[in-house]
Amino acid sequence: TPTRKLPDIKGLTLAQAAELVTSEGFEPVTEKVYSEEIDAGKVVGYKDYIAGQTLSYGSQIVLLVSDGQDPADRKSVV
Repeated sequence: TPTRKLPDIKGLTLAQAAELVTSEGFEPVTEKVYSEEIDAGKVVGYKDYIAGQTLSYGSQIVLLVSDGQDPADRKSVV
């Protein structure tokens, strides 16, 4: 089975990241997570892997998409 390297997707929009991952031969699926650093709708990274890791062509990859900050962590604005 041919292998490919995972592209760096942190901070990209979901559309950009999905296109990049698909163009490398992977099958992207998404999962939402809260993030302090990454704006809502942008990609935080991969769930079980890191950019640059080599995986089998056609592997299903979970992209973590920011849902913004956790509402429970937001400081109340007075």
